[in-house]
Amino acid sequence: MKKSSRVCFAVIAIFCLNLICLKPGQALDTRFPSNPAIQDEHSRRGTESRSGLAGHWTLQSTGDTVDIDGSNGRMIAIINGVEWELAESGDGLTATRVLSREEARRLFPDIADAPAALSGKSVTLALAPRGGDSFDMSLSMPALGTGRRGRRAVALMSGSLTKLPVHRGPDGDSAERARADVVPQTVGTLTMSVFPSPAPNAFGSPSFAGYTANAISALGSGLSSVGNPATTPTAYFRVSSLDDRGNIVTGFPSWKGLISPATNFGAAFSSELGNRLHYGLHIVGNGTQFKLSNLQFHMHGSDAGDIFAFDGDFSGLSYSSTRVGLNYGADHTKGTMDDILITSGPTTQLVDELMYVGVGNSLAPDDASCPGTNQATLDCIKATYDSKIPFSITTTYNLFDDSAHLLGTTSATVDFGNCITLSACPANIVAKVPFGQMSGAINYANPTASSSCGESVQVVCVPPSGAQFQVGVTTVTCTATDAALNTASCSFTVTLWDVVLQDNVTGDVLLINSKNGNYSYTRCGAGGFTLTGTGTIQNINGILMLSHMTPTRRVMASFLTGQLTGKATIVLMPAPGVFQTLTINSTNPNPSLTCPH
Repeated sequence: MKKSSRVCFAVIAIFCLNLICLKPGQALDTRFPSNPAIQDEHSRRGTESRSGLAGHWTLQSTGDTVDIDGSNGRMIAIINGVEWELAESGDGLTATRVLSREEARRLFPDIADAPAALSGKSVTLALAPRGGDSFDMSLSMPALGTGRRGRRAVALMSGSLTKLPVHRGPDGDSAERARADVVPQTVGTLTMSVFPSPAPNAFGSPSFAGYTANAISALGSGLSSVGNPATTPTAYFRVSSLDDRGNIVTGFPSWKGLISPATNFGAAFSSELGNRLHYGLHIVGNGTQFKLSNLQFHMHGSDAGDIFAFDGDFSGLSYSSTRVGLNYGADHTKGTMDDILITSGPTTQLVDELMYVGVGNSLAPDDASCPGTNQATLDCIKATYDSKIPFSITTTYNLFDDSAHLLGTTSATVDFGNCITLSACPANIVAKVPFGQMSGAINYANPTASSSCGESVQVVCVPPSGAQFQVGVTTVTCTATDAALNTASCSFTVTLWDVVLQDNVTGDVLLINSKNGNYSYTRCGAGGFTLTGTGTIQNINGILMLSHMTPTRRVMASFLTGQLTGKATIVLMPAPGVFQTLTINSTNPNPSLTCPH
């Protein structure tokens, strides 16, 4: 026991001696090794990691170019002309800055509402090593809008970065520039087509990448739709009109202007952040090669104030997952082994075909100054649309050659309003039931409905076909509802009578409601007419009697309830001393409700 104590004392003494022997100004730091060689190694590794970042990179998910400059002891990342000064954070690098409207426009040059949605927002760029010559990159911001519960990061860009090799041409310029200067082949007249389509929110909706893949595939193969929009948010489909909820983006879960998208549309939609209308573009050179950098777009609305105005071009941008070029190769033939699919690099590269998701535009809570955290925010934006409806948004694309000669132009228009069409609404129905039976089943065909917004539509009529209708007049209302709860409706009446008298000779018809005394008399033949009114009902010894006396009309009718026959006299007195007497003698127990042809 004493030996052990002496050992402990010795250790403590040595430790204290080391402290006493520290040089003035020297402090004990247990965070880093005191060996200078080890500290130099850590510093060297950090420097090598940062120096390895310098160069030109491509964000694989979008094709955007990221330039990183490591000179002057600083690490600067440049994305579409926006600079980010990087600082070490854990194993990676980060930078945070508040975007201006111009910087938001530069980062997302083909999304019109990006400046309104992103300006003034704090956006963070993060780079994390993946190993080898690759990094993960994310550009994110808190949920759009203010005052919202459960705020989370919204991914604006994310994916892996791959460094671009730089191959020098004979003149010292990069090979990319050399390719850009190749003289294009000009043989045929190119064709340009615009296909508007509602897409998930490019700012954070998890399905936007899947939608992009479907849109590019559809544009390249001539398909009007890919996927079912009722079951998957990645579905691509074309529209010529949209409703007032179909073009709203948010920073909280929503879809087609409704919160709780998982409840309203299904689990696949749970994390979506609204919808934005894109004007997809397909260009086929037909032997004429062209450059995306020479493409311009002009978007304008017919609404007062033209709040959707948006103009721009693709000069200085890159091909990407949303802007895909196809070069047919040396044989200028599509589908052969030398085809080159272009999803990155400068827009000055020559292509024979272009598939482009298209410029996009929408309204967001910040655009419409709609505060709130729930459905009220979306309803407020809907009201902004409603104040402008009907209106339309037209987007025009113009393509030029390097000499500013117009190669082609195309445009498309989307109308905003109620895109549900309800047709074939039934006409008013008149029917009879046996006397004493105060209701009867009535069948009719439901109206048909369609949506020019590409939505599935359901039609519900109340009361439904086949239901029991009471004697008298019942209004049937049929309502068509789409997935975004937009509606259109029509109505018709079902009138049931339980007493029918029809004259054996003239065919004149008197219909009576034995329950309340309502009646309808129709004079058949030339000069025919219809009179309606309400008289007094009496039922005495199996004889139902109707009487109605006014200064201009006298109606008297008797109906034998056992034989289902009867008589009626109608006297019309349009003026003093002027009268007309009409009679009905009905001996047919199964008369018709309408005049004979």
